[in-house]
Amino acid sequence: MIELSGADISGVEPGSLTACTGECDKDSDCAPGLKCFQRESNGRSYGIPIPGCFGEGGGGDWDYCFDPELLIELSGADISGVEPGSLTACTGECDKDSDCAPGLKCFQRESNGRSYGIPIPGCFGEGGGGDWDYCFDPELLIELSGA
Repeated sequence: MIELSGADISGVEPGSLTACTGECDKDSDCAPGLKCFQRESNGRSYGIPIPGCFGEGGGGDWDYCFDPELLIELSGADISGVEPGSLTACTGECDKDSDCAPGLKCFQRESNGRSYGIPIPGCFGEGGGGDWDYCFDPELLIELSGA
């Protein structure tokens, strides 16, 4: 994991930002093979961890370059009676931490609440829906604060 860094400046030279460096506005701001992880200042993506990065960074709405190969596509099925410890990262539908493989936790989202549709840390894709719960690596969660 790489510590978040960068500055909120305009006119970034195309392709100049490395992994975990911000503030990017588009993929072309990032070095080849990297993408710009976009977060909103007051939306569901505020404060979402940047894959492969750690640290405070410039704030929950800053956008950073990241390696898209670090993300796992959401998968799984809405079944009851999941065997304990059988669900891997980005797999659902979990109901509790013990449904997930060792070291993982169940990321809970509500069908009608503020957590509906929140991205699962380290995962991408549509999955089964905005209220599905998925196993994730809790080490991907970091507390971000303003600079």
